Amino acid sequence: MPKIKRLSLENPLLASMLLMILAITFTELPLDKALSGLLGDQSAFYVAAGLEQFLFSAFLIMFIKRLGLWGSAGFNYPRHWRSVWLIWPILLLTLINGSGLLDGSLILDTSQPAHIFLFSLFYLSVGLFEEILCRGAVLLLLLQKWGSSKKGIYLAVLASSSLFALGHLINWLQGRYSPISDITQIFFGLFFGVFFAACFLRCKTIWPAILTHALFDMAGALQEISVGGTFHAFHDITLQVALVSIAFTLPLFLYGLFILRKVQVEQVSPAETLPLKFDLVKPF
Repeated sequence: MPKIKRLSLENPLLASMLLMILAITFTELPLDKALSGLLGDQSAFYVAAGLEQFLFSAFLIMFIKRLGLWGSAGFNYPRHWRSVWLIWPILLLTLINGSGLLDGSLILDTSQPAHIFLFSLFYLSVGLFEEILCRGAVLLLLLQKWGSSKKGIYLAVLASSSLFALGHLINWLQGRYSPISDITQIFFGLFFGVFFAACFLRCKTIWPAILTHALFDMAGALQEISVGGTFHAFHDITLQVALVSIAFTLPLFLYGLFILRKVQVEQVSPAETLPLKFDLVKPF
């Protein structure tokens, strides 16, 4: 482990790419196929994907601890509760994303409580896994290399968000998304990645990003557990919908870049190698 730690901290971009590949490989294990005969395709998918993501999240937590980055990983209460409100745009988008439930066009199928429960656990695992991977591990690794300047902080945020975005190519490669759908998801990954990274660094805690990430994804997939809804194995959208969706979420990217301006780095002494400590100029 000391050799892995040294290599990870000396070559954080390479380590981040390898970590992303390992994460994608593990969470793409076809466990759902083994469970589908027992649980059905929909429940099998939720159970298998959720289990894989929870397990890899546990691995990431141990990895972060071994690297000595636990103090910066954000598994704590916010230092400034007012700063948590910086995440308000995603709450607004979550309400819009789940508007079908609010206006009555979607009605939850309460006759299948097991589906609702497994659906909720699955999307919670998505928020946990993706935020710990891309903000708790990859972003922190890159900040150790580049986080000694404001320019470096922006570079680390953009690089980690780009890796997060490109990781969604697996959905096209696995035949789950059409090219247009996957390109749109890549833009989403970049925009949301910058937003969540900025909120993570400003709030000094990862929990708001985990919870709101899970809620947003959950709100966008409510038709899966609604009356008359369907569980889609393949996603496709028109070019017009793709362009509107990208334009609609672009403000998250710009907002994230804007609130990053108040993040700064408190340098460690030369005798210390890591970790760098990230602090705020002020809560707002």
